[in-house]
Amino acid sequence: MLPGELVAWYQGHGYQFLGLSEHNSVPDHESWVSAKSIRDYAEVGANCRSKRGPCPVSRLLNGDEQWKLQTMSDLRHDSERSERFILFQDEEITNDTPLYRLHVTAVNVASAIAPIQIGDRLPVLEETLRRIEALSDRQSSPAIAIINHPNFAWAVNADTLARAKSAQFVEIFNGHPSSASRGDVGKRSVERLWDMANAQRVLEYAWSPLFGVAGDDTHSLAGKDQASPGRGWIVVRASQLRPDVLVHAMLAGDFYASTGVVLNRCDFNVKTRTLFISVAPVAGVAYRIDFIATKRDARALPSGGDERWDTQGVGVVVKHVTGLQSEYQLASDDALVRATITSSRAPENPMVSNYTGDDSQFEQAFTQPVGWQRALAAGH
Repeated sequence: MLPGELVAWYQGHGYQFLGLSEHNSVPDHESWVSAKSIRDYAEVGANCRSKRGPCPVSRLLNGDEQWKLQTMSDLRHDSERSERFILFQDEEITNDTPLYRLHVTAVNVASAIAPIQIGDRLPVLEETLRRIEALSDRQSSPAIAIINHPNFAWAVNADTLARAKSAQFVEIFNGHPSSASRGDVGKRSVERLWDMANAQRVLEYAWSPLFGVAGDDTHSLAGKDQASPGRGWIVVRASQLRPDVLVHAMLAGDFYASTGVVLNRCDFNVKTRTLFISVAPVAGVAYRIDFIATKRDARALPSGGDERWDTQGVGVVVKHVTGLQSEYQLASDDALVRATITSSRAPENPMVSNYTGDDSQFEQAFTQPVGWQRALAAGH
């Protein structure tokens, strides 16, 4: 699969922005690869010959056919349209240490950031975040960091997510069959890790919580057992379709993550401390809205390591509604609240997971935690 094909798929399916990332590199220079190393090589060639798809620039080197990969400049020239579609240059910083696989997406970067291949989880993660922040400070447009697929190879636990102070975003859903976003037998879902980490950050450290994103991790354009597109995305409330505007909205938590459910409204009234949710309905589909809170009096277990915050009062459903809209006013004992909206419909591109405990799939949307500022001000 060539980058141009990927961009064309997302643009053709109504997406307004796309972050392109590769492991430990960015497409800012000329690069050639063996044509046979490209996933779907035969299909790309057939589409080119039949004029159903783009024809890659090719050359023959020592008897090997090579294709030229488009740079970000090429891709933007071919695809970007003002106020209709833009591309982010991202990098998946791949820290594959001997013990852990710690992947972090650097969003909106001008150049590549070197990975770290030795060290324990938290120091490696913190140094990666520091490098992204340092690059962001040198750029005219800000960069952000997303901690990728925590359950991939069970690399990142709730305690690590919580203790990485400068962390701001975590991928709560990833469309790769090996990501285990919904957990496995005896393993927690990333949604649960998210609640545990945020309880620890807000109640124990008085730090701001992590915001949750969803993404595809696309490696192939089709296949239920492949990392194919259209499984996870974010919807951002922004005044303009510009990288800096979108990034600032994300930093403010003004977005939601989705695997298929679309929201008409997702608003938090700061004065009344009320979260209002309205779903964009699809005929014949039912919706359940769960408001999920962490209580101010929740306490960590006295022992248990990264499981300390898997405890009563963390990530509890405080209101459950079947319907298209609902609201929840934070109670005096709520430290924060968010919502998960689940439809009765399976995803358009369902995933055959590599984990037996990850097979329950319905379209969902996840809002960001709100109301936590008061808990921080109170010193909890």
